[in-house]
Amino acid sequence: LIFELDMANMHDPAVQQAVQVLGALPEGEILSDLLEPDTISQLRDYLAAAGLSRDAFDRLTPGMIFLSLSSLEATRSGARPDLGLEVRYYRKSVNDGKPSEGLETAASQLSMLSELDPDVVDALITSTIEDFETFPETMTALVAAWKTGSSSTITELVHEPYQDAPEFYEALLTKRNQDWIDDIEAALATEEDVMVLVGAAHHVGKDSVIELLKKRGLSPKQLSAAGPQPE
Repeated sequence: LIFELDMANMHDPAVQQAVQVLGALPEGEILSDLLEPDTISQLRDYLAAAGLSRDAFDRLTPGMIFLSLSSLEATRSGARPDLGLEVRYYRKSVNDGKPSEGLETAASQLSMLSELDPDVVDALITSTIEDFETFPETMTALVAAWKTGSSSTITELVHEPYQDAPEFYEALLTKRNQDWIDDIEAALATEEDVMVLVGAAHHVGKDSVIELLKKRGLSPKQLSAAGPQPE
């Protein structure tokens, strides 16, 4: 099994601690040095509404804040991270004695966000909080699209909101897909059966993992309970 992140590595307490360190502001740096006052106020109001301390994220980097917000809202909406697809398949791989690996590290994800223009991350935090008003409906639609394999709906829900932030789109999806594709192709070239589990956003779009595999001469086919879909 191949995941976005090495799941075994992510369960290592030392790795978890290292991620926390990477996601924390350096000593002497404060959030107001990096985010606009209105963004900080909006963030603190959201945290208070979520039942957390208003200053709960004050020592986090903007990138870590952005990564944490959607997870927090998903949990508030009833999502169960412990029942997520990656967790379920990782546990099954351990029980079945099957090897697994990751395409990137949590550190590389944080590094990707830290390299973005601060104004871009500031705007992303603001837009993310504002979008939480329709979060339950969006998640319901996204899950339904994932279950039915509706690429057009996934594109609409996941890709289109970031068309006004091309730098972020490039870093979050395009570049990561390109970084992964050599490892994915190499794994598929072996005689072993390989399963690659990555987020739905990486499956759709002109620069998706699927399209990159086609450019490498492979012929991925979308499957359903009824079998392969027509071209």
